[in-house]
Amino acid sequence: MIEQSNFKLALFGVHGVGKSTVATQVARELNASLPVDEVLWPIRMTNHVGLIAYLAKYAAQAREIQNSPGQTYVSSRLGLLDVAVYAVALRELGTLTPDDCADIIARVERLRDDWPAPCKLVHLTASIEVLKERLHVRSQNQPPRSYDEGALRSVHETYTALVDHRDPIAEELRSLYRDCESRCRVVSLDTTGLTAREVAAACLQFVKASSRDQRSKKEQPCA
Repeated sequence: MIEQSNFKLALFGVHGVGKSTVATQVARELNASLPVDEVLWPIRMTNHVGLIAYLAKYAAQAREIQNSPGQTYVSSRLGLLDVAVYAVALRELGTLTPDDCADIIARVERLRDDWPAPCKLVHLTASIEVLKERLHVRSQNQPPRSYDEGALRSVHETYTALVDHRDPIAEELRSLYRDCESRCRVVSLDTTGLTAREVAAACLQFVKASSRDQRSKKEQPCA
């Protein structure tokens, strides 16, 4: 991954946690562009072909960020990481074959070295009950078509285990996340009990802190 100073913030986490809403609010405050993020949901309907398509979409977004250094960017997903997480979760659910999962991970690895790294990477999480409630509200109090609580729990657990460095976790995800941690300033934020406005305010503070850190690093004299 390549550190990209104009890529101020990327969020990651399970569907329903509020990433798009928060990213939109943060982008407005920073006068930043918000690339259109494809939704990897419902998970039961996401297959090998779909994951390839999403990865291609995210790769196009990555090129846009890299080719516009004068424009500030915020994203509701770090596509490279999200596609890998969903591929592994689908494999664990039995809806993606091991070979197809391996193919997705191989595609991710080929893009990994040149992928733009945000200044701040924020994992948004919440309790399963809160996620279910938000999904219901989003669909006007009706369960989304093909909504599957088992899938929601599996993806939620994959993200949580990854961020908490818990075993067992797939080595291909562990390696990718270590790269994210080495290139980005990563923080996890539990949004349970928080409004979208409060979460956005916290993310803005994370971004400002990262900017201060970058300025301080530049001002330090050479040894």
